[in-house]
Amino acid sequence: MEGVLKMYSKILVPLDGSETAETVIKFVEELSTPPAEVVLLRVAAPVEHDVLAETGRLIPVWEQRVSLETHFSHYLRRTGASLRHRGIKVTTEVRFGKPVKEILESAATHGVDLVAMASHGRKGLDRLIHGSVSSAVLKESSVPVLVLNATKSAEVGKVVAA
Repeated sequence: MEGVLKMYSKILVPLDGSETAETVIKFVEELSTPPAEVVLLRVAAPVEHDVLAETGRLIPVWEQRVSLETHFSHYLRRTGASLRHRGIKVTTEVRFGKPVKEILESAATHGVDLVAMASHGRKGLDRLIHGSVSSAVLKESSVPVLVLNATKSAEVGKVVAA
């Protein structure tokens, strides 16, 4: 499996902030070598309405969005530190919208040759309610998608689909 990721020069890694999603980072880190580039992506729900803070102040959409972008950008930079330490170029991106659509658009925008993501392993009613982002990306992507079943192993994880 070691040679599999080495043939990819630009890898998109979508993250949702969960430890499960982050398991793919270790996998990409162990199998990538410079001059590989990794794009870390965080897709957030769109901010559509002003909200009333506990203080009674109205927080406009633009301010909420800037705050979320800042928060998620810091998260992505921290998450990518181990990759940068290994000499891998890391780019970060925060998008707002539906995860599958934004992941596919990010892959096209950045010209990646692989999407590597973890699966939460949802089944039954949970999968019906929450859906499976990884399954939809796998089905709709024009580039190869590597899906890591992070719930099956405490080690690096098990590749579900590639």
